[in-house]
Amino acid sequence: MRKESSAGAVIFFQKGKKREYLLLNYLGGHWGFPKGHIELNENPIKTAIREIKEETGLDVKIISGFERKITYSFRHKGEFIIKDVIFYLAKAKSQKVRLSKEHKGYVWLPYKPAYNLITYEKDIIKSAENFLNKRSYGFTLIEILIVISMILILFSVTAQIFKPAAYLRKTRDIKRLADLQALDVALKTYLTTTTSPNLGPANKGVDEASSTIFISVPFNKEDKRNQTIVWNGKTYYFSQASSSEYFKNNGQGWLPVNLNTLPYPPLFAYPADPLNSYNKKFFYSYVFKRVSSTYEINANLEYENYKQGGIEDKTSNDAGDNQNILEIGNDKTLMPNNLY
Repeated sequence: MRKESSAGAVIFFQKGKKREYLLLNYLGGHWGFPKGHIELNENPIKTAIREIKEETGLDVKIISGFERKITYSFRHKGEFIIKDVIFYLAKAKSQKVRLSKEHKGYVWLPYKPAYNLITYEKDIIKSAENFLNKRSYGFTLIEILIVISMILILFSVTAQIFKPAAYLRKTRDIKRLADLQALDVALKTYLTTTTSPNLGPANKGVDEASSTIFISVPFNKEDKRNQTIVWNGKTYYFSQASSSEYFKNNGQGWLPVNLNTLPYPPLFAYPADPLNSYNKKFFYSYVFKRVSSTYEINANLEYENYKQGGIEDKTSNDAGDNQNILEIGNDKTLMPNNLY
């Protein structure tokens, strides 16, 4: 067993009352904060500042009083590793990011959409937001009354311009697009680096006796394991994991592929849909075909411009056979088209 330590930071930029957080899109597909290994004789704060400069090019000020630590474990070349990551809070002096080669994109977002988009460190960004809110000066009664009056006067206009409901739908869909891309990269990495890949349990491939659809919704939230659907004359069963297991990448999660067999697992946890409800038809689904080592993963999008016929149409342009659903994988004809 070996122990490693890293440090990073939650970066925010604030202008007046407007606050936005910086999220980085890693090459593996997940969204997170800048962080890196603590070098010899280097304290964690210096590590965080160095990693921020190397990965984003930003100059920042570390906010005193905030320090959070997470711990997770993984296997590397057969060795069990426990890793501690310390996060600080850093205020950026500008929003001009110079991205390193470790990442493929970035975004500045307000707290709620940033919380929805980030892949793993949701508790960290929530803690940072609470910390900053407690530091902020409160409004006086007169200021509150003025703000309320302005909101009442401008609400009808701003609601039409900003369309907050559409903004939230788009934010959720951005996460869905990033999640499915990350899953696709993870499974393709698994297939190319594994001598005898196993894409799922025995007899549950679409070409086997009990053709099964694996969904991201935990069975103790909505249990669909006794249901079936029929598509093109074939009956499909459902598989679900529990709420304490569904995110795991060891073959026991909602997606039944064990990434821990890889020396460098591309995902440490399997993502789930932001709404994650079968009844509402917003969930991730997975099927596989054993004989050809092929798979398909689907998600239902809700932002109008991303759906079929929208100005940024994603569902019709993914080379799949269902024009209404986002499809990824190396065989986009495996999933029943009447699932969603």
